[in-house]
Amino acid sequence: MAFGFSAFFATSQVSAQPGSGIKMGGNSVLIPSVNLSYNYDDNIALRGSALAIGAGSIQDNVSDEYFSYLASLDLIRRLDNRQLRVNAYYGEDLFQEYSALDSDRYGANFGYLWERPNGNTKVALDGGYEYATDRGNSPTTGFVDSGGASDITTPAERAERDIYFAKTKISQQLAINTGGAFIFGYTDIAYKSENYNDVISYDYALEINHKLSDKTQPYLQGGIGLDDDEGYAEDSEKPYALAGVRYSPTAKLRLNIGVGYEGYDRTPFTVGVDENGFVETDENGDFVLVPGESESDSGFKYNLRITYLATSKSSCFLNGRNGFNSGGQGARTAREENAVSLSYRHATTKTINQSLTISWREDDYLDPNIVNGEEINELKETIRYQYVFNYQTQQPWLSLFANASYEDGNSKLPEQSYHQTELSAGARIRY
Repeated sequence: MAFGFSAFFATSQVSAQPGSGIKMGGNSVLIPSVNLSYNYDDNIALRGSALAIGAGSIQDNVSDEYFSYLASLDLIRRLDNRQLRVNAYYGEDLFQEYSALDSDRYGANFGYLWERPNGNTKVALDGGYEYATDRGNSPTTGFVDSGGASDITTPAERAERDIYFAKTKISQQLAINTGGAFIFGYTDIAYKSENYNDVISYDYALEINHKLSDKTQPYLQGGIGLDDDEGYAEDSEKPYALAGVRYSPTAKLRLNIGVGYEGYDRTPFTVGVDENGFVETDENGDFVLVPGESESDSGFKYNLRITYLATSKSSCFLNGRNGFNSGGQGARTAREENAVSLSYRHATTKTINQSLTISWREDDYLDPNIVNGEEINELKETIRYQYVFNYQTQQPWLSLFANASYEDGNSKLPEQSYHQTELSAGARIRY
């Protein structure tokens, strides 16, 4: 492999033009870039360790400003029926007042696409690693939650963690107008704090589709998700089945709608009790957890993606999904998620584009929490508004951007509701 890369670089004709990347022959481009931004956050207590440094609870809205940079290197290679994309990045957030919140983020990811010359077989591979604190803020976060509404996280998920992920999709034409696909996904989330659950997930899916016309493709999809929850439950299973259709009634409108059923089988852990009726603890004084009684839930499942190209400058996107999930903070692991996002993008001029996104998410926790001796079935609702402004200067290597967002989270649990405003402005320099 090392010899192959050496030979590739040695034989390629290298040329560079700021803003267009470094062209190595006719098929490969190397793009170094750096993002610089100045940011404001009016609720830094949401950033994990803020609670431990005296910044108050998430309801206090203690604010701070911070400087961020993210250096990235992209390699893109296209050759006949193959495409390769490799990205590596490193960045830091540096706070003015609460320097204990300073954090770095880094990672690498790749994507590979191969298609048989006759188009009957396609293979897509993606994978990578990322380290971050709080929200991902990395190019790969959207991959982990591919349901289409991944802008929303909860306070329980804002923690220092490592994520390893991989995805494979193999598409094969089975007969005239009939195709199939096999999809495999792997995610390993490892939190640094023991207050959060490490989760390893495996997702398997099979699809059969049939092209009724150039506009209509119905499909059937079935699969299962396997979660190895290392914190508060044994392995869980999430089998599901969907029936859907991909439909393009006009050249401007595309729909992908699937509805079906999903189950969720799990075995939560409970605190162990010895033969004398006393709670068991280990040598560190922590409770000993043992498997409890198996639990099952099930319900309606849907996936929704609608794209509307209103004009040559304006487009709208509606995404939605629901399903069961595990992982998070404390014993609040098993939950049913429902998430919807609506985005509007507009190319105001050749150099200016803007977007507005509204996201809503509901987390319905399946197991009650005990607060002051009272059982509370937690229901968390989060809504987020985000505006993004981008300006490409006359210099192809320099673009400017600004972001503004507001998030409102409401929970039945005491002191878990919050609101947050974030502002940022910066520049991207690309070779």
